[in-house]
Amino acid sequence: MWAPEITYDEEVGKLMIYFTMRYRTEPAKLYYAYINEDFDRLESTPKVLFAYPDENITAIDADITKVGDKYRMFYVSHDGEAGIKQAVSDRANGGFIYDPRWYDPEPQACEAPNVWKRIGEDRWVLMYDCYGQSKHNFGFSETTDFVYFENIGHFNEGVMKATNFESPKHGAIIHLTKEEADRLAKQWKLDMEFQTADGFRDALLENPATKMLSIENRSNPILAGSYADPEVLYAEKTGKYYIYPTSDGFKSWTGDYFKAFSSEDLKTWNDEGVILDLKKDVSWANRNAWAPTIIEKKHSEGNYKYYYYFTAAQKIGVAVADDPSGPFVDSGKPLIDRLPEGMDRGQNIDPDVFTDPKTGKTYLYWGNYFMAVCELNDDMMSVKPNTTKVLIHNDTYHSEGVEVFYRDGYYYFTWSKNDTRSPDYQVRYVKSTSPTGSIDASEGEIILSKDESKGIYATGHHAVLQIPNKDEWYIIYHRFQRPNGIKMGRDAGYNREVCIDKLEFGTDGSIIKVIPTV
Repeated sequence: MWAPEITYDEEVGKLMIYFTMRYRTEPAKLYYAYINEDFDRLESTPKVLFAYPDENITAIDADITKVGDKYRMFYVSHDGEAGIKQAVSDRANGGFIYDPRWYDPEPQACEAPNVWKRIGEDRWVLMYDCYGQSKHNFGFSETTDFVYFENIGHFNEGVMKATNFESPKHGAIIHLTKEEADRLAKQWKLDMEFQTADGFRDALLENPATKMLSIENRSNPILAGSYADPEVLYAEKTGKYYIYPTSDGFKSWTGDYFKAFSSEDLKTWNDEGVILDLKKDVSWANRNAWAPTIIEKKHSEGNYKYYYYFTAAQKIGVAVADDPSGPFVDSGKPLIDRLPEGMDRGQNIDPDVFTDPKTGKTYLYWGNYFMAVCELNDDMMSVKPNTTKVLIHNDTYHSEGVEVFYRDGYYYFTWSKNDTRSPDYQVRYVKSTSPTGSIDASEGEIILSKDESKGIYATGHHAVLQIPNKDEWYIIYHRFQRPNGIKMGRDAGYNREVCIDKLEFGTDGSIIKVIPTV
């Protein structure tokens, strides 16, 4: 018997211990039993909690986490190279459904999964012992939905050596209260305050006894997982902010669905789930779901509509919903499916929708290599005839991801220059007094670019947000996944993460260069 853990079975009203056991010559299985209130003896005979479907395969090292009304058990399967799998049940003491997927990204064997929830966030971290390496180390993956997991790396080897754990094994994480942390600090003569995450970090860095520790501020990225090309919306109807990204992490940008995330404070983001699935909801395209944009319109009857413009198969479509989190219904055909007149290269991708506050006219911008614009009809789902034109089509552009906004008499045209796979992907801008030009891309100034000192690369394809009724602005953008993206070569271009930073202006209306943060 080995690897015991404890959970509380709410239906039975008792603490339940579960563990790995090999009975005689059988493959190891997972068992459970209940414990008395004094916690000094078992109250029931151990029963099988979970056995691998193939009776010749071992299942060990269970870790159960209750999320909502589901019990999620991560365990180790010896079906080939040992690794982490997941089984899910509606109860703690059995009924776990086998899932064949491997949930760890490790090329070597690993075991001892342990899951914990980040404090104050709907994010969970899965930790595992990478014993297949030359020395044991801990690997980490993060999720918001227990379906998609982001590999967030390994424990720093130098830290483990500095704390006398050169080869860490079979770990677990627990949350501490402030009082518990204070007692531990006094016990180990650290004499520090544990009040906030930032305060904890500062105390660690200032205390010579703990110089080997480092806790990074994780305010960026703001979404857990691989996402890119973010669009942002403040919805009057709900009083919330929304981000609509490209679902990233798919080789060669082959994703086929869109998700949305909502927030009341721009800090904590809730996953609203899939809002448009190309394979299920769109009849004219089923691949390359990229770079959406959205606008809220309040109609004369007082009801709100949300028009969602998206890229699919290098065409631009439009879907509509009554709520910012959907469900969205596709129009049934592409809105933009051919290059603008005079263009023989580039792609119809990366739409941006903008309503001119002076005239009330709504424009759609788009393009890769070129920047085009058209005026939309009042139905928001069709193009007004004879309004399409190319704003930029010369060799000074070579760009994509246009974003247009208005402030203090100027229309700001911003775009991303270079290739999204390049560490030098960057945001540039020019000002204009008209929403339809003229624009000289050669005059574009850089407002966001890489910061090698922080390991930040490929900052671009952004959206701009004004806080309602305030001259307070933010830029939401993607970058290579940090810190490993820069090591991925061209693959970094579809392994990206979403960040947010302040956007500030000079007295002359110029945009002050953004310093990307972590």
